Amino acid sequence: MRVSSLLVIAAGFLLASSEAFSSESSAKLSIQNAARGTRFLRTAALETTRDDEERGVTMNFAGHFRGNKATKKLLNLWYKTGESEASVAAKLGISSVPQALRSQHENWKALVKYKKLLDDRFARFGKRYYNKKRATDQMARWAVEGKSEAWVAGKLGMSMLSKEQMKVHRNFKAFDLFLQYQKGVASVRVG
Repeated sequence: MRVSSLLVIAAGFLLASSEAFSSESSAKLSIQNAARGTRFLRTAALETTRDDEERGVTMNFAGHFRGNKATKKLLNLWYKTGESEASVAAKLGISSVPQALRSQHENWKALVKYKKLLDDRFARFGKRYYNKKRATDQMARWAVEGKSEAWVAGKLGMSMLSKEQMKVHRNFKAFDLFLQYQKGVASVRVG
């Protein structure tokens, strides 16, 4: 009986020590895995109506989700090609949505960014973009100074264009403002 009890105690000791070594190594592995910083996704529904979850997608164009950088690049490309606000809204699929629901469309923020881009880049003189207020002030200043249409067209990069080509140039709105101010200044000087 002594020998059998010693064998049971020895076997129990060996089993206990082998379990201790294996659990120690698995504990080290689990600590290493936790140190990598895996990200857990949210599975429960949010309690509030606002979704605060992180998202990198800011636009869905042509069935492809675009991140912030790709959205900016595409909006700048559309600006450089002279796309109007209406054509960008059509490309983003917003123009087909009823007016009351447009602000809920997934591409609404991209269209708002494009509108802001159009306002911030109303005209380009030389190498700088001017917003609408600064461009309006500059056109009024040139009209008061008595600058000619040809001179202003040259400053706006439109001097070599025909009348039809001028109408589609990105600086045409600024040139049209100059013409209006020029008429106003002429009527004040005559009257």
